Amino acid sequence: VVNDNAQLLETMAQTVAGIANSYVVIVDEMENSQNANKLLGQNFEDQILVNNIYSLILNSSDTKTAMSGIIPLVSEYFGLSDMLFCSNSDGTEKVYRWDRSGMLLPVVSVAPTITSAIEEELYYGGIVCTDRKSLRFDAYGANQSCVLVRTYESGRENGIVVYIADKNNRSWTNRERKLIKSITHILSTIIYKVFMEDELATSQARLERIAYYDAT
Repeated sequence: VVNDNAQLLETMAQTVAGIANSYVVIVDEMENSQNANKLLGQNFEDQILVNNIYSLILNSSDTKTAMSGIIPLVSEYFGLSDMLFCSNSDGTEKVYRWDRSGMLLPVVSVAPTITSAIEEELYYGGIVCTDRKSLRFDAYGANQSCVLVRTYESGRENGIVVYIADKNNRSWTNRERKLIKSITHILSTIIYKVFMEDELATSQARLERIAYYDAT
């Protein structure tokens, strides 16, 4: 019976194989399309975030007001528990944390340790994914994942922003790394503008005190 129907069986086998191959191709194309749409959607979300940050900067009356809007926006987008700025502009390590009003407040109890391996990776890539344990933070919670990004002032390395995730062992995608790096470049300018505005305000207050209250 098989021999008598060999030709029919071969035709059926070829038909089924053709359908199967077509199905595989269609499924692959559907997955590629879904992945492409997902990436496209993510790119739009990323662009919206960056545009919102620029809008806050341009529409705010001062940099502190802009930062008070930017910090919650970035924290919510990346799921962060904290953001720190580590400055080494005058040769001494200083750590600051943003408060809700956008001000950079000095922090004494928290100081990350930048090892030679992390320093080397920052030098070549400008960004490092690590965790609190590796940075030797004062232990007050779980070993959250962290991202360190180098900041620049007038083209010179002048500090590090530490993004601390609210989860342990978080995997940072290449897209997130690129976006965080871009956002940090924007923040670099604002950070040093905040310090400059503080210095100008202090200087102005001192001049006014001398002008109106100094007997000499």
